[in-house]
Amino acid sequence: MFSTVLEQAKASNQRRMMVTDDISDVFSWSAGLSGLHVGWDKLKLKDFKFMAFSDTDKVLGKTYDNLVLDLRGSFSANDIAKVIPCVRGGGVIILITPSFEVWATSKLKYHERLTSPPFKLEDSRSIFIPRIIRKLYEFEGIWIKKDGNYEKESLELPMPKEHVVNKKRKIHELAKSQGQIDFLDKFKEGVSVLLANRGRGKSAALGLLIADLRHKRDSKTEVVVVAPNKDKVKTVFEFLEKALDHLGIPYGYKNEILLGKKIKVVFEEPESAISRKADLFVVDEAASIPFSILSELAKKDNVVFSTTVHGYEGSGRIFSLIFLKSLSERGYNLVTMDQPIRYAQDDPIEKWLFSTFLLDAEPKKSELKKLKFNSPTIKKIFSDEDVLKEVFGLLISAHYKNTPNDLQILADAPHHKVNLIESKGLLGVIQTAFEGGLTNEKINEMCEKRRPEGNLIPDTLCKHYGLKDFSKLRGLRVVRIVSHPRFQGKGVGSFGLKNLKGEDWIGASFGASKNLIKFWTKNEFIPLALGPYKNPITGEYAVIVVKPISDSANLLVKKLKEQFELRFLGSLGDVYWDLNPKTVREILKTFSGQIKPKFSILELARLNLFLEGKHVYEFDVDILTKLVKWYFGSELKYLSEAEELVLISKVLQGAMWKIVKEKTGSDKVFETIKTAISKIAKNLSA
Repeated sequence: MFSTVLEQAKASNQRRMMVTDDISDVFSWSAGLSGLHVGWDKLKLKDFKFMAFSDTDKVLGKTYDNLVLDLRGSFSANDIAKVIPCVRGGGVIILITPSFEVWATSKLKYHERLTSPPFKLEDSRSIFIPRIIRKLYEFEGIWIKKDGNYEKESLELPMPKEHVVNKKRKIHELAKSQGQIDFLDKFKEGVSVLLANRGRGKSAALGLLIADLRHKRDSKTEVVVVAPNKDKVKTVFEFLEKALDHLGIPYGYKNEILLGKKIKVVFEEPESAISRKADLFVVDEAASIPFSILSELAKKDNVVFSTTVHGYEGSGRIFSLIFLKSLSERGYNLVTMDQPIRYAQDDPIEKWLFSTFLLDAEPKKSELKKLKFNSPTIKKIFSDEDVLKEVFGLLISAHYKNTPNDLQILADAPHHKVNLIESKGLLGVIQTAFEGGLTNEKINEMCEKRRPEGNLIPDTLCKHYGLKDFSKLRGLRVVRIVSHPRFQGKGVGSFGLKNLKGEDWIGASFGASKNLIKFWTKNEFIPLALGPYKNPITGEYAVIVVKPISDSANLLVKKLKEQFELRFLGSLGDVYWDLNPKTVREILKTFSGQIKPKFSILELARLNLFLEGKHVYEFDVDILTKLVKWYFGSELKYLSEAEELVLISKVLQGAMWKIVKEKTGSDKVFETIKTAISKIAKNLSA
C-alpha cells in the first residue's frame, strides 16, 4: 500500500499522508526515504533529521522530502501548521498518533497552559483533537491504518493540470511560477506590496527582483533588505545569488555585505533601516515588524513590503487592518501570488491543513436588520463547520496577528466562550475569558511571580497597585470584540457589550488608540492601567479598562481609578512621552475629582507675569504643570480640543516646541498655551 501512495505523490508532484497508531509501520514506511522527523522522542530513523517540537520555528523557509510527525506527546496547532508546509511535492507525511479513542480525550501539556485558576486540567474541553481526527477522514490524499487494518483508503486523485509559465525574459528562467514572473514584471517605482500564502515563493521572488532591478538599470544599485532577523532572509539572498550568476553579474561578500559589479546589497534590522538611503528597500516578513517602523519605511522612494496572508505566521491582518489603510492616500502597487511552488496546485494535504485550522476563514456577507444576542456553547459552534468558519473568520478579521493556536484555545480552554451578535447573518462576535475568583493562596502566588496563563486583568492590577482583593472578584475579560467589516461604527459592538452578562466586572486589554479608548469609555468602561512598554508589532501601549457591575467591584474600581489618574498624570512626561496626544486626551476625558492646587503669593505673582507676557514659558513650567494636571484631573472640561492637545503635548509630555507643532497641527503653540492657562487660572480663583 505504501509504495502505491508514494507513487501517487511522485506522479502528481503533490503530498500524501499516512496515519498510523503502530510504530512498526513507521520504520517500514520510512525505509529508503529521507526527510524530517518531528516529535519529543527520537526514533532510529535512517536519513531523517530529528527536531523537537520546541525547535519547529527552524523549519520555516526550509523544504524536506518527507516528514515523520509524532503526535503521541504534547503539541500545539502551531506546531502542525509549521511543519506540514515544509514537505515538497512528491513527499509523504507519516503521522503517528495514539489510538483515536484514547487520543480524542487526551489532556496534553498544552491543555495545562490553556487552564488558568480557578479551573483545573480536567475542566479543559476535548474538542480540538476530535476535530483533527474528523478532518483526517474527510479529505482525500490521506490513508488511516488502525489495529493493523486500513480503515480509510484514499481514492486516486486526478492529476493536477500542468501550469504554463510564460518565460519571456532571462530572469524568468529562474522563476518557478507565473505568480513570480508577474511580480517581477509588475514592479514599479514607489510602494509595492506582495501578499501570498505560505509556500508561494515570496522570498525567492524578492531575491530575483533585486537582481532584475540591477540588470535593467545597468547602473550602480544599492539595496537594503529588511526583516526581523537575518535568518528570515536566507532565501532572499540565496535566489539573489542564483539570479546574479544567471545574469552574468559578478559579486562577492565583504563583512556580510554582498558587493558586485554596480551592486551592493546589505541586510539591516527594521529600526536601523529607517536612517539608511538606498535605491530599493525590500521588507520581508513585514507583518512581524512594528507598525511605526513600517510607516517610516513606507516614506522611502522605492520599497517593497512582503508578508504572508494565511499560514502559521499569521493572517497578515496588520496589513489589511492598519498598514494598507495608511498607504491608501499615497497609493501602492499590490501583487498577490496564489500558485504553490513546493508542490503542485490542488495539493490535498494543503486543503486538509487549511480546513482543519481555518487558515483561510473570512467573514461572510450579512445584512444589518434587528440585532439579536446569542451565547451558544463552544461545542455547538464547533459542531457546525459553516458557523465555526464564519465565527472564526470574523474573529481573525479584527486582529493584527492570528495563528492556529487561537483556534485551539477557543476549542479547549475552559474559561473561553463566544457570544454572537446576529441579524441577517453574523454581524459580530465577542470572545470572552473568565478571570478572577481566586483564593488567597493563588492570589499571593500570582502577584509575587511571573503572570500565569490567564487572569491577565487581576494579575496586572495586583502588580501595578498591590490591590489583591480585586482578584477575588469574578469577572469576564473581552479577549476579542469584532463587528463585520461592512458594519463597523454602526453600533454592533456596543449592542453586544450592553448584552454581555458578568458577575462582578467586565474588562478588556487592548492597544491604546484614540478610537478604541473612545469606544470603550462610551460603553462605560473605565481605564485603570496602562502598560509601560509598547507592543513590538503594533507599537501601542496596552491599556486595561473595567466596567464594574457589583457593589464590591464599584468600590475597588473607584480606588484603582484614583491611583491610575495620579500615576498617568505623573508619567506623561517620562514613560508615555511618545503617546499620541489625541490618545492621551481620550484617557484624560474620564478623569475627575482632583484636588485644587494651592499656590503661594510668589507663585501667583509668577503666574501673573506669565499671563501678562513678561515671563517666558520656561520660567514658570512648574506652576503651569500643576495647573494643567488639575484641569485634566478634574471633571469640568471647558477648553477647546486644540487647546487641550497643545497642553498635553507641551506641558504634560514635555515635547519640544517643533514637535508640539507637528503633533497638534498648531501654528501658535505659545499663544495657545497662554490662552488656555488664562482660562484655567480664572477657574482656579472661582
